[in-house]
Amino acid sequence: MRALYAMLTKVARHDLTALITGPSGVGKELAARAIHDLSPRRDRPLVTIHCGAFPENLLESELFGHCKGAFTGATRDRMGRFEQADGGTVFLDEVGELSLALQVKLLRVIQFRTFERLGENKMVRVNVRLIAATHRDLKQGVAEGWFREDLYYRLNVVPIEIPRLKERREDIPLLVDYFLGRHGGGDGRRPVMTPAALAALEKHAFPGNVRELENIVQRALVFADTPLIDTAALPPDVRPNYPETHADIDRPGVDCEALSAALQHAVIRNHDGQPAPWHRRLRCIKLEAIETFLRTWGADWFSRKRYARFLENHGNHHQRGKYKTAGDHLAILRANRICVHNHQKSNRAAYRLHDRFLSWDRVIGSCKSGPCPR
Repeated sequence: MRALYAMLTKVARHDLTALITGPSGVGKELAARAIHDLSPRRDRPLVTIHCGAFPENLLESELFGHCKGAFTGATRDRMGRFEQADGGTVFLDEVGELSLALQVKLLRVIQFRTFERLGENKMVRVNVRLIAATHRDLKQGVAEGWFREDLYYRLNVVPIEIPRLKERREDIPLLVDYFLGRHGGGDGRRPVMTPAALAALEKHAFPGNVRELENIVQRALVFADTPLIDTAALPPDVRPNYPETHADIDRPGVDCEALSAALQHAVIRNHDGQPAPWHRRLRCIKLEAIETFLRTWGADWFSRKRYARFLENHGNHHQRGKYKTAGDHLAILRANRICVHNHQKSNRAAYRLHDRFLSWDRVIGSCKSGPCPR
């Protein structure tokens, strides 16, 4: 991690386009934020957009903005993400999801730092730094024809590859310390993880990479009774010397493929030809992050407050609107039979993953009723 940080520090000093690659969940957005925070543009905005979270017709408006009357429903002028980031940095996450038509427009922005809003002929000039990220092989995309070669070389000025977390286990203590500082300390006491707990984490496979580690730290903060976090606060499958048969009994298996498909269906589902409400409310939240959150909690119950905190940590959700957005998300999760509700009111209301994604035949009876929400 120190080598990566040293590289990011060097990259940050120069106003060059960077392309961050690596599997899902390795921390590409954290790397982009580090580049911005270490750069001369640190006092200007960092604007993030997930290129795979919007349909093509909406993504163009999100990136470049539109003027009133540009299309049905455009009742006022709207500034795009590039204009919002003027003087700062634009982070295009999953840039490999862009259509060929949008790739042409992005190429012009990189070359000339100019673009046209939808429905307008006037050129808009911006001063932004561009950072892109993807988990896909763009070089293979060039060979197969779904990614433009000229755009690839424009983006790949400074290539930064981030390996899987299991290939850099020495980073785990540093990342744990960062996440403890980010999510803990609400009562004024800085939480600390014991050496035994850190050792257990260093032995874990982390199929979900850095995102999974962050969720584990958040979960440990909930279960720990003191600021000193021991192995007892870790998920059962992470604890040392935890018998496999016991883990199978106490923690149900999660059908990850079915869960991922259900989340995708909930997003792309149409209502009278319009994008699903969740799709409009997702903002910068990635489906992979929501999936990891639900997999991590599994059969355990979580509160709306806990989900709201997750939204705040993973997207552009400010304190004022995060609880409403959390309620909207959870309502759609219930409507699509992804989550169930415990039918309690007020501060005892809680949610968990739906039975259809869990192997309940391996779960002891006390799990079904669920503990008090956290």
